[in-house]
Amino acid sequence: MRIALLVLAGIGAIVVLTGVVLPVLGWLIGSLAWVAAGALLIGGGIWAYRRLSGSQTPSLGSGPNGRQLP
Repeated sequence: MRIALLVLAGIGAIVVLTGVVLPVLGWLIGSLAWVAAGALLIGGGIWAYRRLSGSQTPSLGSGPNGRQLP
């Protein structure tokens, strides 16, 4: 009886893993890929605009030309 219970619990775990966990994980990774692609697209557009317009506005970096917070 105990072996049958363990077999049923194992089958249930496999069903939950393949039916719930893996699809949710795939959805999260897919969403993260779209967010990363959007961030690269927006960041690249800002970079290209600044480069083509000759804008000399300082960045928020910590280099010698970066803005210093009070």
